[in-house]
Formats: sequence, C-alpha cells, structure tokens
Amino acid sequence: MDGKRIDWIERRLVIRSLQQAKMAEAGLQARMTKAQLEALNERKPGKPRFRELEPLRQAGEAIVKRHRLEGLLNLSYEKLSGLYAGNPKRSTARPTAESMLRAFKGIALIMITAGKQIQRHLTPLSNLQRQILRRLDFPVSIYTRLAADYWGPS
Repeated sequence: MDGKRIDWIERRLVIRSLQQAKMAEAGLQARMTKAQLEALNERKPGKPRFRELEPLRQAGEAIVKRHRLEGLLNLSYEKLSGLYAGNPKRSTARPTAESMLRAFKGIALIMITAGKQIQRHLTPLSNLQRQILRRLDFPVSIYTRLAADYWGPS
C-alpha cells in the first residue's frame, strides 16, 4: 500500500469433531474391508488366476476406484527374480511362501563366547532377501538386530 509494509497476525480457530472423525475412520475401514483386495491373491478351485501382471494391476485399480480408496492406498506390483535356483533370471509376481523361505536358507548367526563377552556375527543379506523383507513390509533391522555388534548396512 503505497510502498508501506503492513504486518498483521492471523489466527485461525480449528474445530474438530471427534465423533465425525471416528465415523469417517469407521467408514474408511468398512470400505477397505469390503474392497477385499487380498481376495485377488486367493487360490480357490474354479477361480481364475492372474497369469500376467497387467490384468492383476487392472483388477486391483478397479477395486480401489469402485470403493473410493484412490489416494489412500498405494498398490505396488513388482516381480521377484532370483527365487529359482536353476533359473535365477526367472521372475514371478506371486511367489509362494515356501520359495521365499527357501531364499533364506544358509543364513547363519554365529555366536562366539570369549570369557564373559559374546560376539555375534550374521551372514549378510543378499539383494533378494532384502527385497523379500521389503515386500513383506519388514525392516532390514528385524534381521540385523539379532547381532548387537553387526556392522553391515541397515
């Protein structure tokens, strides 16, 4: 205003209804339960399985849209390679629990006792093992915490 600087303080009053927030959360939980995204991974007799990644992605996105969950869920579709010993380049979007557990074969926690001290050493995680932990939403620290003196990457 005519080159003069004008300063002022604004205040806002925010009113939040706890009852409305509880109702909104309950509604969201109900929509997420109704969406049944995990049903896409179920294997049942007579139920068609997704053989390719793209139809699975489209089905997941359609469910998210139908139940108005866009922006609230982050669906990730990635293939895991290196699970098959004879064919390390072969990848799958739907690994079995057995194949993922087999990837952790050979992991060792070595404990050396010297007097009153115990040293622990862990086999370092491979990239595949790290990827599996990430995919299962486990931090790598769930593994590295087994050894208090583990100095590898976290």
